[in-house]
Amino acid sequence: MATAMTATTYSGFYTALRSHLEVAVEHYERSAPVVSRWADDLYIRLDENGDSIIMSEIAFAYRLHEDEGWMDANYAANQLYHLLHRLGRDTTGLAGF
Repeated sequence: MATAMTATTYSGFYTALRSHLEVAVEHYERSAPVVSRWADDLYIRLDENGDSIIMSEIAFAYRLHEDEGWMDANYAANQLYHLLHRLGRDTTGLAGF
């Protein structure tokens, strides 16, 4: 049986996600600027329009850094491209694709 998330649980989740995105923006700033810009955009959308964020974006954000460390920059950019393509979002201008 699923349990309901309380406001405190949501708050903690969003705080952790924001912190994760801040670090991701810095980590990929030079090695994969497209990933850095996307993470920054996701961070902004958390505050401005949370309804526009879907679970696959959150899952991808967390996949950027797992037990092994940060995802390789080229692989992260490629995976982001495929995610955006699957979501029907504009991929024009993503370097190398």
